Amino acid sequence: MSRQVRYYYIDMVFCALGFVVFAASRWITRNPKAYKAMMVAAALLYITGTILLVFLRTAKVYRFIAPLTMLCLGIIGGMTYYCMSRYLADSGCLGRVMGAGGAAAIMLQFALQMMTDFPVVLLTILVAGLLVLVWLINRLPWDWQLPGGPGIHKQEEGDNISGRPLHISLVCAVVITVSMLMLCQYYDSKLEIMAVQSDFEALNPYEWPRLYMIITYLIMGFLGDLKNGKYLPLFSLCAMLVSVLTPILLADSGKYLLCMCLFYINVGVTISYYNMVFCRLAPSTGWPQLWAGMGRVLDGLTGIMVYVLHIAALSVPTIIVIDIILLIGMIVAMVVSGEFTLTSSAQDDAQKIKELNEIKEIKEIKISFTDLFNELCRQYSLTSREAEVLQKLLFTEDDLQTIADSMYISRRVLSRHISSIYQKTGAKSRIGLYQIYHAACQEI
Repeated sequence: MSRQVRYYYIDMVFCALGFVVFAASRWITRNPKAYKAMMVAAALLYITGTILLVFLRTAKVYRFIAPLTMLCLGIIGGMTYYCMSRYLADSGCLGRVMGAGGAAAIMLQFALQMMTDFPVVLLTILVAGLLVLVWLINRLPWDWQLPGGPGIHKQEEGDNISGRPLHISLVCAVVITVSMLMLCQYYDSKLEIMAVQSDFEALNPYEWPRLYMIITYLIMGFLGDLKNGKYLPLFSLCAMLVSVLTPILLADSGKYLLCMCLFYINVGVTISYYNMVFCRLAPSTGWPQLWAGMGRVLDGLTGIMVYVLHIAALSVPTIIVIDIILLIGMIVAMVVSGEFTLTSSAQDDAQKIKELNEIKEIKEIKISFTDLFNELCRQYSLTSREAEVLQKLLFTEDDLQTIADSMYISRRVLSRHISSIYQKTGAKSRIGLYQIYHAACQEI
């Protein structure tokens, strides 16, 4: 039994490692073709591993194939969270997209679980999923640099939506996430041990109570977008309060189904919370590719920590005391991060309105300058590639070789683009381009 549980937590660590591998790969190379090749390879290995695990159900296959499969799943997950963060962090619909996606994933997992007796149908679905995934990977704009294209939003480093310093928001997000995971991990480990003891027959954590996550994902997604997530922390805290009762309920094996329902509600709340928080903070950091999926990394590390410390073997009173401490830590971190305040006043509301108006004015100014740049490109009939070159010439101090490297083109090709820009605008040098742009700025 201990071996099976150990493999379960080892797989969680490999999944977390996959997120780190994805983040490291984006730091090591900037070649879009290399990203696509890596993601396609990860998708192929993941689907192959899944097929082997489904159709060759032996301990030896699981021991060697499952970690590799989970590593590839983490790499794909890192890509998914990074893309959602870049596209949706400032869109106002991040919560609904994540909620709907999570609910659909649970429904699909449950359906596939019931199709194990129909291998041909199951294999067809897996192959179809692979083809869709590969198609999506090849359509992603991996350079993220096209002027006016999606995914180019990036807040200034050190700035974030709560108004708190970025490092404080990140530390608080980590503390809250770890606290929520610890509250869930106790009965995750207890339920897993009880299921293994029953050989997944009398007690199976993958039965219908798992569907409670669908409702939870949808509710959390809606709250995440409602009034900029104002009610999300309070709802999450209320859900975590139920965890204090879990050790008592688990003492009675007859309450197993009830505990599973509560467990999956809390899991849905926890995953939804850390996904939305880190995806919104990630664009402000220097490592958005890592911070976007940080919740999943912490999930894997917390799971193995709970296993190594044998938390499930502690007495019920001890677990209740630990849960209370974790809840207090959550509340303190939420207050410090500004997710909710213990008091409210008309002065505070007026200050918030003033700050929002200032942010709105800044955004309007940024939009006007973006429109100006796009209008210049249209006025001089610049191609999309020439517009990208002009953007780098105007808004960076990079030399020509650095610009060529960042665009993955040769110095000769860059020179041709610059010559074409000079010809169309009438400028004779980079200084001339600055003068044309600033003259246009004076008119707005």
